[in-house]
Amino acid sequence: MQIIRQKGSIIHIDFKGSQKNITKVYVKNEFDSIKYENKDGDFHFEIDLKTVASRFNKYETKKIYIVVEEEGPILTTQKNLKIDNNTKVYSLSKVTNENMRIHPYITKNGYLHLSMNEY
Repeated sequence: MQIIRQKGSIIHIDFKGSQKNITKVYVKNEFDSIKYENKDGDFHFEIDLKTVASRFNKYETKKIYIVVEEEGPILTTQKNLKIDNNTKVYSLSKVTNENMRIHPYITKNGYLHLSMNEY
C-alpha cells in the first residue's frame, strides 16, 4: 500500500508493505530533476514543495512529474507515480513560497503531478 500525505510544504510518500522495491523518487520536468533516495530501507520519501518550486521556477514549462524507480531482479524501471486502489492520499494542497506557487494534483489517468501554473 502507498500512503501519500502532505504536512505543510512536505509531501510524504510511504511505500511500506508494498510489493515493489522502490529505491528512488525523482521530481522532474523536461530539463531538470531532483533525486530522493531510499535511506535506511524504510521506503519513505519526503519532497519539500518549497525546494521544488524554487528549483523549477526558472523554466517556462510549469508541469512537474513525480517518477518512481523500481528495482527488479533483472531490470530497473522508472514510471510516473500512479494512484490506484491501494493508495491512500491525504491533505494535498497548494504551497506558496515568496512569489511562487506549486500544487500537487492527481490527473484523470491517476498520476500524481505537480503544477506551478496559476489557477
